Amino acid sequence: MQAAAKEKAAIELKGASWNFSTGEWSFSTVSLTAEKIQPLADKIKEYILDHLDDGAQEVVKRDMVTSFREQRDANEKSFREQREASEKSFRKSFREQREASEKSFRVQREESGKQRDEIMNKVETEVQSMQLRFDDVHAKLDETTSKLDETTSKLDETTSKLDETTSKLDETIQLIRNLANPWPR
Repeated sequence: MQAAAKEKAAIELKGASWNFSTGEWSFSTVSLTAEKIQPLADKIKEYILDHLDDGAQEVVKRDMVTSFREQRDANEKSFREQREASEKSFRKSFREQREASEKSFRVQREESGKQRDEIMNKVETEVQSMQLRFDDVHAKLDETTSKLDETTSKLDETTSKLDETTSKLDETIQLIRNLANPWPR
């Protein structure tokens, strides 16, 4: 019974559409049950009217019109109730899907945030390590430059003393030459 009602509701709700501006489902269908039974009801009415006398025909006609109206009203009420239940179900399903999507998005955003933080920590650690190595190389370079400056200073001092010694040696050689040859030519 319930499966038949769901199938009937599915047939009746084929005209369902989502309205993005209002955020609701809308339905543009007419009760198919009333449309299906109308031709049969007209034939039954015609048969009965053909086989009754005029007075009875009027009573039967009124009763049939009332009966058909009541049936139509009952069908329309049933359709409205089914449509409202379907709309409610669609809204609930849509809300649940939206909430699930939002939750999934939040979880993914949190995970990507954690991954970003891990990567940033790794990068920061590597940068600190490279900075320490750079500082160490820089200190060694400063030390080497200082030693090189000392060596250059000592070399300049030695070169100056060597120049002095060479000059004194040249003077001594000249004195020896002068003494060896007292008379200039």
